[in-house]
Amino acid sequence: MTAGAGIGSRAELVRRFAMRAEEAGAHVHVVGVKVAMRAIEELIARLDAEPAVGSPDLDAAGLRPESVTVATVATDVSNAGAGVSLASAGLAETGSVVLMGSATARWVSLLAPVHVVVLRATHIERSLDDVAHLLNEARERRVPYTTLITGPTRTADIERVITIGAHGPRALEIVVLEDGDDASGADD
Repeated sequence: MTAGAGIGSRAELVRRFAMRAEEAGAHVHVVGVKVAMRAIEELIARLDAEPAVGSPDLDAAGLRPESVTVATVATDVSNAGAGVSLASAGLAETGSVVLMGSATARWVSLLAPVHVVVLRATHIERSLDDVAHLLNEARERRVPYTTLITGPTRTADIERVITIGAHGPRALEIVVLEDGDDASGADD
């Protein structure tokens, strides 16, 4: 994937993505690829979100920390403190992440109270228009699960009061992986 026209550098895409995601209530952590697994494990421990389960695509990408088990059934996730997913893309315009995969990947993104999303900085695009080709490819391949997530779940169903986490994760943590060891941008 390439940086969107008019925005500039990869660093600017990451900065805008982090700003928009945090405006939506997510927490963004920018880390180097070489320290990613340790950073994910430390984040889960700091949030007291153990045990953690991950989607199967983390293994295929070589990004599953040792302490994160692979979810195989929905009960694996419903009993977990955190679900860890791998994003197919990120949208700088909205701070959204695009997730695609199996039913297991869907459970991981919906059932645990904390959702940790791993996103490669090189997969951050300017807008939804820039990832339309991914969505078309997923449709053609009949990928069973595709969703865009912007911030933790929220609803105003009950007396029109916004409630976080009523219909899914109460927290969204996005770990952006940069190519080098240096982290830049938003990390709290």
